[in-house]
Amino acid sequence: MSRNILVAGRRTSLRLEPVMWDALSEVCRRESKNANELCTMIDARRNESSLTAAVRVFILAYFMAAATEEGHAIAGHGSLVDDSAADEAVTDGAV
Repeated sequence: MSRNILVAGRRTSLRLEPVMWDALSEVCRRESKNANELCTMIDARRNESSLTAAVRVFILAYFMAAATEEGHAIAGHGSLVDDSAADEAVTDGAV
């Protein structure tokens, strides 16, 4: 899905999947920026990739940085701790 945005005052088209647009909107909401501001910042920091690729990498890095053990615990997710007993239960069909 393509949308027009302004990057450093220049109109350009950005083509992202709907889930990536949703993620970009969430980042904008959390950072109190609009998509134009955020994409201008991303554009200024990118090296040799396309703007679209740079936006995707930024979104991934943003949410990876937020995916801490503390964040997973608050959300009720599992931890990275090796739990062999749980692995065995799944393998044995007990779970």
